[in-house]
Amino acid sequence: MKMEPQVTNCSHRAQSCPRQWATLKETESAIERFCESCSQTVYLCEDEGSAITHAIAGHCVAMSLVSEPELPAMWLGTPPKVPVITDAQREALKQHHLDSEKVRALKDAKYSNRLCEYCGFPIATWRKTCWVCDAAERRRPT
Repeated sequence: MKMEPQVTNCSHRAQSCPRQWATLKETESAIERFCESCSQTVYLCEDEGSAITHAIAGHCVAMSLVSEPELPAMWLGTPPKVPVITDAQREALKQHHLDSEKVRALKDAKYSNRLCEYCGFPIATWRKTCWVCDAAERRRPT
């Protein structure tokens, strides 16, 4: 499954930052780039721990996420023929859903006063449960 770094925790935009890691201005550090749209340093996080640390600090974060071409096609209306979803696309879709929950938890880090005991992701003060673990629980096979 192809993963590519994408900016996930930009606090200067209402929606996800459209900038890709590869298009950001390079700096002297291999794990830092500069976003000219929001004038912020973006930190490349190779693991969840560093992503959580930077998100809590309020930094823009780039994480490796499933690339869109890996996901099955989406249709509005009736497709011309029934699309076949491959096992690889099905796995990419599962990973995409999990990544989405992680990104949501990181965006809520600024409203967090605790970390999940199970996965370590921030939990916003108004949440009773963790975005990431709830997602994992719902998807765990019986």
